[in-house]
Amino acid sequence: MSQIKIPLIPADCLLCQSAYEVDIQLTDEQLIGNRTIQRIKIFLKNFEIEDSSYICLIKICPIIVEYGNDGIFLNITSTLFSHVFLSLIYFNHSILCSIQTRFTIFSNKTSLSCTNEIYLHPRLNNYISTQLKIYNCRANLFFEQNIYQTSIKFQHTNFSTYNQTLSIKSLEQICEYLLDSTSYLGNISTIEINELLTTVTIFPFYNPWKKDIQTLGPCRTKFISYRDMFFTNDIVNIRNINVEQGQTIQVHCPINGSQKYLKYTWYYQRYQPKYQISNNRTIILRNITEQMQGRYMCVGDDGNELLEFEMTLHVLTHNKTNKISFHFIIINSTLRIMLFNKIYFFLLIITINGIHLYKEEIIRAHHTYDKYQFNILHHLSGIAPYFEANTDELNPDPPEGCKVDKTAYLIRHGSVYVDDYDYDYIINPFLKRLNKAVKYVDFSKLLKLSFLNKWTSPITNPKQQIERLTKSGIFEALELGMKLSYRYEKLLPKANQTSFKIWTSSSKRTKQSALAIIQGLFSGRKLNGKVIDIPEDKKRGANTLTPTKSCQKYNASKGSQEANIWLQHYSKSILKKFNSKIFNWNFIPNDILAMQQLCGYETVIRGYSPFCSLFTTEEWMSFEYYFDIKYYHEIFYGNYLSPYLGMPWVKATTDLLSNDILNNQNMYLTVTHREMLPVILAALGFYHESEYSNEKVFPLDEINHERIWRASKVIPFLGRVALERLNCSSSHSNELFIRILVNSSVKPIPGCTQGPGESCHLNQFINYINKRYHSYKDFTEVCQIKKTNHSIDHLTFYNKKH
Repeated sequence: MSQIKIPLIPADCLLCQSAYEVDIQLTDEQLIGNRTIQRIKIFLKNFEIEDSSYICLIKICPIIVEYGNDGIFLNITSTLFSHVFLSLIYFNHSILCSIQTRFTIFSNKTSLSCTNEIYLHPRLNNYISTQLKIYNCRANLFFEQNIYQTSIKFQHTNFSTYNQTLSIKSLEQICEYLLDSTSYLGNISTIEINELLTTVTIFPFYNPWKKDIQTLGPCRTKFISYRDMFFTNDIVNIRNINVEQGQTIQVHCPINGSQKYLKYTWYYQRYQPKYQISNNRTIILRNITEQMQGRYMCVGDDGNELLEFEMTLHVLTHNKTNKISFHFIIINSTLRIMLFNKIYFFLLIITINGIHLYKEEIIRAHHTYDKYQFNILHHLSGIAPYFEANTDELNPDPPEGCKVDKTAYLIRHGSVYVDDYDYDYIINPFLKRLNKAVKYVDFSKLLKLSFLNKWTSPITNPKQQIERLTKSGIFEALELGMKLSYRYEKLLPKANQTSFKIWTSSSKRTKQSALAIIQGLFSGRKLNGKVIDIPEDKKRGANTLTPTKSCQKYNASKGSQEANIWLQHYSKSILKKFNSKIFNWNFIPNDILAMQQLCGYETVIRGYSPFCSLFTTEEWMSFEYYFDIKYYHEIFYGNYLSPYLGMPWVKATTDLLSNDILNNQNMYLTVTHREMLPVILAALGFYHESEYSNEKVFPLDEINHERIWRASKVIPFLGRVALERLNCSSSHSNELFIRILVNSSVKPIPGCTQGPGESCHLNQFINYINKRYHSYKDFTEVCQIKKTNHSIDHLTFYNKKH
């Protein structure tokens, strides 16, 4: 066997050091033409490994051959060195050598590094980068030959990532490179971990000795959750600021969220147009003059959504001011009034009730009928801003001698920019037609329609706005929380008790509404609430807040055919009126429906809509009747499934109110979608028109003005159904009663009104519900859900520990 001394250290390799002995063996010899190729296997043994050292790895190097000896000497000083192959090629008395070898990983602790923390974001790309330092004088060539891609695996051990890419770049030192693996995290809603663990596994691309696979890591990346933007408690106080001339004030934008991404822009608008004044969260208005009064707007933008706050500055010209500087409390958001908390909270309630978010849309009769008023916003069905219609005139306050000691609320989310179905199939087709028409159609021929030539849609960014809460929707949810805290002050937990829970379905608009309600609920308190997410999953059976999604038999299009027959009928006279005055354009029935819907959606976005004044009282009642027909057949008594879909919540809530052992909370708030309220009322047996068949309740050629079911009064934005347990004292004992409120109006329970304030004795109420439960308990069966061991016929999440 020949002895070969190979200087493995090239002239430009400065970090290689310390030669050690390695045994070799000739394993193959081939003659190709006038060229002889010898393949020598080198066994790694009898050598030491130095920590914090390197090996110089090269592809081709000069060699010196000495015959008659039996050894070879190589410089090997790497902790992760795997093996070497040496090929000798004889050609025309010249000798070249090729060394194919394992790359070397830096042995110190900084060889593997990764992104320290990732601020998760639902729209921006969430990438994690992991870097590995290697030492290889031919690294670029190896990378091109795909050796690294097959030999080094970057693995995330506790979470699946996507679209992993590997790149290489040279570092400052010779033969020193950085391998970078970049992975996409995907849908952040599926992330249930606080940190990501990354390891690197090294697979030998030649492994004649079956050497163990080597692993580095783990490297840890902390996940920082995304927070939806929300209004801070100060919003109530800074909507209107009164200040004297010459003063200086500081205003802190009351929008919070993920600070990593959140950017603020302040605008000022006294006249059109508005203009930008600051990119800071806090603005300072110095030496205030009368010319500085007007509207100030702060827009929060976190790359996922926009949230806008609007403030009005009033400059006082007199010198006397109230000693209680209310705007000072507002301006400095760090101040907290700990004393006189009840008085302060009461002031907030008064302030919030004094704010009018929407222009009143009232149709009045001739002065001889001056008492007649028709409020358009109260007849917009599921697009109506929240209002209370106490037609029975029963007092919603607890009856004399009674107090509410437990309550459960089911609440629809706040107002949204637009519903996805309404936008895709009704409003957007109209907008597309209108955008083309304004180029050649003169709508001013009919005075009522003249605004269309310059009107712009309030839905400016559908991807960002569809099914998202408006700023008024968030504000009204905050207001609801404050009102509930005032109404049920003694039901709220004390500061030293377990955190208060509020349940919500998992869509963004319901969660945002729940967060705003919590903010209002605990204004001025140290305790914070916890939002419990109930997935909108098709596999949850009855244990859900969205039974219309988990019930396979439910069909959302039910009722659309009947409603569209009515639309064709009532729109005829409107089309005739509009089309007779406008040339080169014909309105169609869908346009009428779209414009009436825009009255509602534009109002909750902008506070006012010119579409509201286009139609008469009768035309608005026809629009309301359209949705009464649709919802009656889809989610009320016109659909036999409805009481089955609502019964799980009714039964679970009855158990909560009748058993104090099952739970440790006295107020149960749940936020979900509009479909849930009618199915619950059906399960309770409310608004039943037993003397009519479906055809008589909703004839399709005329309005049934005597009908009981009117969706506007049940499912406006933030509509709610509440069950209150009354503890009423008498001369002999305390007794418990149940009372139900729909949008703060007392609704007597059918056949059970003997209690105070037409309430129902708790035992009688339990019997009433049990009878209805016996009739409508088979959720799994009627929904044709395949029965398995995991089938769920009951709603149980209220009693689950979170």
